[in-house]
Amino acid sequence: MICGSAKAPLLAEESLASSVTEWVLERQAEKCRVTVKVNKIKAGNLRASVLHKRCRQQQWGSVKDMGG
Repeated sequence: MICGSAKAPLLAEESLASSVTEWVLERQAEKCRVTVKVNKIKAGNLRASVLHKRCRQQQWGSVKDMGG
């Protein structure tokens, strides 16, 4: 089970310039370090993968679904 619901940070316009943008988030509640990778597939069509370092679970979804 994925430990908590990771939320991608709000994307700034300059973040969309690169094809892949990566954030490392510290999840204080779960104490689970999360890497969020956002891939720009098409303009306005972003997908994000969330990899939980501790529990080694990965989830995929659109940035909108992840709260970004």
